[in-house]
Amino acid sequence: AIANSIIGHCNTLSGSMIGAFSPAITNACGARDYAQMRAMAYRTCKVGTLLSLLFILPMALELREVLTLWLKEPPAYAVFLLLAENPDLRVIIACGTVRPNSGSLYGADTLNYLSGLNPGYCFISCGGLSANGITESTFEQGAIKRQMLHGAGKRILLCDSSKFEKKCLYRIGGLDEVDILVSDQLPSPQLSSCLAQAGVRVIVPQNKQPGA
Repeated sequence: AIANSIIGHCNTLSGSMIGAFSPAITNACGARDYAQMRAMAYRTCKVGTLLSLLFILPMALELREVLTLWLKEPPAYAVFLLLAENPDLRVIIACGTVRPNSGSLYGADTLNYLSGLNPGYCFISCGGLSANGITESTFEQGAIKRQMLHGAGKRILLCDSSKFEKKCLYRIGGLDEVDILVSDQLPSPQLSSCLAQAGVRVIVPQNKQPGA
């Protein structure tokens, strides 16, 4: 919708520019004043490009904020577009079936594709985290995350405190399947003890740490 809106504004601007300059260019051509005709044609292109950039540049520079305002919760594939803007990153998208409500990928093709990767760092989320392990609400999502953890160098779990002590349908693995837990606050003493025994490092904001 955002892209279509921008394209519509650019097309309207382009049509207005052509409509404004076409009579003058046509008159110059009819008078055989080809130098004036070429000059006006070049000027039209330059002015049109500059005016188009008035729409394009703000969108390109503030794409993250625009997507958040427009969609409230940008779908997963929007992250690929934002990362692809960084020239230092190479973005690779796995194949598979697209989940309509989230834009994420799943299925046998996705699992097969991921089985050939050994990432240096793997970041995953989860539906629940308890002493019994890491869980997810659906089999499809859980299977994808389990496959991503397999063969990864550093495994990092992103889990907010609302998911502590929660168990979902599919078990991704035990606590020892991850190396680092990043959350908004510390888990309960019991869960913290289990994480420590599994060798998991817990990272929370400084103001959420003991004694802060």
